Amino acid sequence: LIADPDRVILLAHRDGALIGCVQVARVGDDLAYLGMLTVEPTLQTSGLGRRLLAAAESEAVARFGARRMEPIQIFAASAASSARRTLYAQSS
Repeated sequence: LIADPDRVILLAHRDGALIGCVQVARVGDDLAYLGMLTVEPTLQTSGLGRRLLAAAESEAVARFGARRMEPIQIFAASAASSARRTLYAQSS
């Protein structure tokens, strides 16, 4: 991930401490994915998430020439467990 030229992780620091991050990944010629948006819980509702999103959009345009951005879809643990159980039941 660190050496992948099609991905970048933007970090937010305050007083030397990591307080937030967001990943941007090139998917196609004009499409980038946004993921792993994380904000220190005590700073949620502070606007940091909005600033990280804005930085991710700017980075996607500047680095990858993206004109569109989509969120990376991650299943909730319960949904993934349910899907695994369904697949297991179908294969039995």
